[in-house]
Amino acid sequence: MLRISQMTCDGGQAPSFGWKLESDSPNCLQASYRLQLRAGGAFSWDSGVVASGQSIHVPCGAALPAHTLCTAQVRVTDSHGQSAEASTEFFTGKGGEPWRGQWITAGNVNDKENSLPAEIFQAAVTPAGELRRAVLYASALGIYTASLNGEPVSGDFFAPGYTEYGSHVQFQAYDLTALFRPGENQLRFTLANGWYLGSISKKNNRYGDLRALIVELRLEYINGQIETICSGPDWQWTGDGPIRYADFYNGQVTDMACSDEAQWHWQAAQPFRGKAPKLAAQIGPPVTVWREIPPVRVTPKGEGLIVDFGQNMAGVLRLRLRGRGQWVTVRHAELLDDRGMLYTENLRLARAELRIHTGQGERAYLPQFTFMGFRYAEITGIAREDILEIIALALSSEMSEIGAFCCSDELVNRLQQNILWGQRSNFIEIPTDCPQRNERLGWTGDIAVFSSTAAYNADVSRFLRKWLTDLRFAQRRGRIPFTIPDSKAFFPWAVTTAGWGDAAVMVPWVAYLAYGDLHALEECYGSMAAFFETERRAAARFSFGWRRVLWERGFQFGDWCAPGENYLQWAAKKRWLATAYYANSAEIMRRAAGALGKKEDEARYAAIRAKIEQAFCRAYLKEDGILTGDFQSAYVCALYFGLLPEDARKAAADRLAGLVKENNGCLATGFLGTPYITFALGDHGHAKEAYDLLLNEACPGWLYTVKAGGTTVWERWDALDENGLLRRDIGIANMVSFNHYAYGAVGDWFYRRICGLEAVQPGYRHFVVAPQPDRRFTFAEARHESPYGPIAVRWDMNGSDFKLRCTVPANTTASIVLPDGTKHEVGSGEYEFRCEVQA
Repeated sequence: MLRISQMTCDGGQAPSFGWKLESDSPNCLQASYRLQLRAGGAFSWDSGVVASGQSIHVPCGAALPAHTLCTAQVRVTDSHGQSAEASTEFFTGKGGEPWRGQWITAGNVNDKENSLPAEIFQAAVTPAGELRRAVLYASALGIYTASLNGEPVSGDFFAPGYTEYGSHVQFQAYDLTALFRPGENQLRFTLANGWYLGSISKKNNRYGDLRALIVELRLEYINGQIETICSGPDWQWTGDGPIRYADFYNGQVTDMACSDEAQWHWQAAQPFRGKAPKLAAQIGPPVTVWREIPPVRVTPKGEGLIVDFGQNMAGVLRLRLRGRGQWVTVRHAELLDDRGMLYTENLRLARAELRIHTGQGERAYLPQFTFMGFRYAEITGIAREDILEIIALALSSEMSEIGAFCCSDELVNRLQQNILWGQRSNFIEIPTDCPQRNERLGWTGDIAVFSSTAAYNADVSRFLRKWLTDLRFAQRRGRIPFTIPDSKAFFPWAVTTAGWGDAAVMVPWVAYLAYGDLHALEECYGSMAAFFETERRAAARFSFGWRRVLWERGFQFGDWCAPGENYLQWAAKKRWLATAYYANSAEIMRRAAGALGKKEDEARYAAIRAKIEQAFCRAYLKEDGILTGDFQSAYVCALYFGLLPEDARKAAADRLAGLVKENNGCLATGFLGTPYITFALGDHGHAKEAYDLLLNEACPGWLYTVKAGGTTVWERWDALDENGLLRRDIGIANMVSFNHYAYGAVGDWFYRRICGLEAVQPGYRHFVVAPQPDRRFTFAEARHESPYGPIAVRWDMNGSDFKLRCTVPANTTASIVLPDGTKHEVGSGEYEFRCEVQA
């Protein structure tokens, strides 16, 4: 029997659709589909019967009207002649319709201390009849929360999100129909600084110094009439509310002595006279609460309490206090020092503090205009018995967890959880480098190497698409700033840099392989090509002849954060690493051009790639297979990116394994080499050494951080000693985050090599399962919810007996490669295979 288990729509006026098939019949492929749309109850569009296996990102062939509830229905026939139907509803929203609402402001200039209290804007709304639908469209310069009659319109945090404000700002749509009541209704917005005006690194007012708000409330009545309530000079504002201060780095101050609305002074809103960014419908997912975590330990310490939540995270505390008119202070930190007090040196200039004046009686507090990176909180100014509830709310951009990995080694399983927590903590609107200190920026190098792991763990399609939109807007003459959006916190201009800039090429390709959205790849292709041209020019500058394809000059981060070294040593490795990443981008550009049918581009990028390979080997490869740059990351990148001829790969891999052995079985790689070192070893005859590296509990290494008590991935391997205590002897107080996801890129190897699951065709239309087992594991398993349906892989090993079970979803095919080299080509279904594994 054929079933459609899920039908999805990405919404808007030009939506695309997808559906997942399930079938009891093996080798099930879609033969045809028919997609029909009805808009507003009237017939709209019919694709007719389309003989195609496409079941993801199927475009709508009609432009749909705005503000319309639509129904899409699909009928599918498979290769066995079976049929199934499904339908879904979606609302087209505002789309590109011109705005009637005005940008309004209180006119208060934010000072250099960011001391401006939150501003509250409101309007009274009295519906003229019975409502069919009420939809709110809103955006802000700053961040906002909205309520109707005191009820929040959503549970989202930090709307409208962080974008490249010089080009665009997102707007949100909320259905308020159920919140309206007869008679007058109070629509209210609270605005705080957020990213637009608030602190970014050591700067504030990066994009402007006035908050502003724009609103349209569309009321659709049962009788067919439409009324639009718009923001304008008839709206009122006050700055007398209880939120007296809010900043992402420093925290929030709430004074309940200011909660009596009868004492508030209201003034007329002013038109915003500045240049407002273009408004764009929300691209990325909202920030929401993804976990609620109670304390595991509350300890009296000094004049207050130390609360341990047992998990490092990014988020806020929800408190319920019995107030007696006192000030309560809550400080946050990732770590306790050797006295059991908060360690805050690594926060740099961030105060990460809540200040609450309680008023009298019981009350709940939830800060909505800040977030912290923390495991511990210190609470002072209140007795223990007056703290009625302490819950940590872990925040993250909304994304469903579509992947999971586990094995027989519990330390590795904890590492996988640390990777996931690091991803969640740092995927808050943008892919931040860390959630705790006064930085929290969208560093390009981190997401370049981690995006593949991220896409295995969770559905980050919307998250990456939104960030890549910001990247394209921030791009200047092809060059990519180090952080996206462009905060200009470190460099006021964009510098073409290997690894970091290559995010413009690497991230779109990862998204395409994971989700199969050709339109999204095409959307990025111009940006990818423009960056590659800056890369090509940077390599050729000041070079001659065949060396013009070697990237040997200019600023580079090099082997950033390689353990035991300093920046000058990292940068000294730049020519090998920059050239390797340049070659990798050339190969990705070749593949992207091929996917988009750009044959001339494909041939051009293939020729550039071939020249880079030849020059790399001519300049850096000795006759004995040893590289002139005789360090781990040079071999890693040369092997993983395929720069070496076949007859040199074994010697290079042997040398890499030798370098690891010489380093006490530990890695010595930085940001650009660490993500691929296990691949470089395992794919070239050193699978055992790859597992040795993973399982090594010495420092530097992944399991060292787990054994030392880490619950997320760290920025520096050696930040704590083996007892979990801070190492003050290495002078890195300002350069250590205990929640920094980049080194979690090893999770990619868990899925792709330990379990062997890898997409061959975009979106996993065809995939390979080719596990590389190790006897130290008795089992390993991975699941991944692909765009076509759930894929599951599990292998068990007992002595020499190896058993593999695999689930292949309908409308896909797979190549199964067993450890003894046996291959099986299969269609959808459940499979079990066995083979003998030699000792």
